[in-house]
Formats: sequence, C-alpha cells, structure tokens
Amino acid sequence: MKDVSYSAGTAAPLGSQDLSMRICDLTTLYIDGGAGGVNTYLTEKARYFAAHGGITHTIIVPGVRNAQQTLFNSTLYTVKSPRFL
Repeated sequence: MKDVSYSAGTAAPLGSQDLSMRICDLTTLYIDGGAGGVNTYLTEKARYFAAHGGITHTIIVPGVRNAQQTLFNSTLYTVKSPRFL
C-alpha cells in the first residue's frame, strides 16, 4: 500500500482514449480489514473482473489515510476520513 495525494487530471485527446469499460464503486460502508457485507461484495466483484478482463475497476472507500492498493486487478483507493462510531 502506498500513500497518495489526489488531484484532478486532464483529459486525453479524443481518439487516444482507452475504450474499455470503466466501473467505479464508491461506498462509505467499507471496513478496512473487515469481512462480510460490502467488503465481500467488492472483493468478489474485483475477483470476477480480474478473471474475465476488459474492465477497469476502481473502488473508493473511507480509511485512516489516503492510500492506493491493488485488489486483484482492481485499484482500491482509501480516502482519509473521520471514523463514525
């Protein structure tokens, strides 16, 4: 896992873009290191996409710090967020 900072990017010129399907999952219900529920759903979805290819999958969840890691072939970003009890 590596720490990252986030910034807006620039769009690629028309015609030079990757035309594969892109899916983004954004949730506040993910528990870092947890199991079951949303965690299991996102893990199994990432596993499925890795096995079938052709999809760029991004997952964005709350965490204790900004970080980026790989979950199968998916990219999992954690965004530093306050903890809710």
